[in-house]
Amino acid sequence: MENEHRPEVAIPITQPLWIEATSGQANQAISGYAIAVGWDRPQSTTFYLVSDANFARPLWVSEDEVTSNSVKPA
Repeated sequence: MENEHRPEVAIPITQPLWIEATSGQANQAISGYAIAVGWDRPQSTTFYLVSDANFARPLWVSEDEVTSNSVKPA
């Protein structure tokens, strides 16, 4: 995870947004609640900071890597 992209701008997410993704960097499935959304300027893509219990810290996931998302109760 050394080359993990960190967006230029990020804000917290207040709605419980569940993200499932396949990360090219982690080379495995990621699933958990997004705790922040971020983007670069000029906006080329959106990133979600996802808290997955299988990783020691939250991971930035590109919108291209998201396989499903839904609003769920926390």
